[in-house]
Amino acid sequence: MVLLNRAIKLLLYLHENKGREIDSYDEYLQSYLDIGQRQLARELEVLSQNFNNIVSFKKGKKTVYKLIQPIDIINETFKNSFELGFVFEMAKEITPELLNEWNKISKEENKPYIFYNMPYEDIKELEKSKIFQDLLNAIKYQKVIDIIADIEEFIQTKPIKILFSEGNWYIAHIYKDELKITRIQFIKKIKFISKYQINNLQKYINWLHNEYQNPFSLQAKPKKVAKLKASPNINRYFKKGMKKFFKSQKFIKQENDGSIIFSITYTQELEILPFVQKWLPDIAILEPLELKEAFKTKLKKALEYLNV
Repeated sequence: MVLLNRAIKLLLYLHENKGREIDSYDEYLQSYLDIGQRQLARELEVLSQNFNNIVSFKKGKKTVYKLIQPIDIINETFKNSFELGFVFEMAKEITPELLNEWNKISKEENKPYIFYNMPYEDIKELEKSKIFQDLLNAIKYQKVIDIIADIEEFIQTKPIKILFSEGNWYIAHIYKDELKITRIQFIKKIKFISKYQINNLQKYINWLHNEYQNPFSLQAKPKKVAKLKASPNINRYFKKGMKKFFKSQKFIKQENDGSIIFSITYTQELEILPFVQKWLPDIAILEPLELKEAFKTKLKKALEYLNV
């Protein structure tokens, strides 16, 4: 069921009047939705059939409806709708903290979104773009597509999830049996090819939920372990029990001078080096040597570029 703006307004009205019996003869509701009694009756009935949280029963000659569990309405809307902007509009009216619940839902194969953090930009404007809608339809109908982006292209790839991560939207797609992550804003063109059937889609979705760390994580590459040291200046952010910056981050020990030794698993240098650079000069790479040398090379190039 694709929810339109009027359906969202009707759900919000039911929320605002939780516990109140509502029928299609409600003149204010007819005016609010700009529809007549018969159409309102049909839309109330459709909602009651699709949402267990809306109960309906006869009262004299009228059928009346009542909302009983508003928080479940939001989650059910997310399950049933690909129009994310309307869902966020609704959630904003009711509760701002649904990320965990929605990510539980998104673990199912046929749900299009995964959120690693909550988007605050104008999602409705984003969803108006043809590229975004084409990607949603490709996921919904399991279409093989060609993706032409700024500096790369993927011919005959299979999109499976839209991700929001570190402030940007990405498409997760299976290209030559490997999971790729491509930033949607860099995509210039999409071409639909055919329908696909993936026998083991869940393994890719499980990786996105359990092992993905940032847009530079590589699903098909072996993992390496980096050992890092945070200086006493920033040790409060890396002590045992503090919120992790990476899913794989592990506290190892605190040195006598207050420095914190910790580790992070990574699949390529780009997955971890921007993080180290962000904390300069208070994070040092202890091992592996190849990662340490790669970072030194980046720093030298940066200094050369600045003519220092």
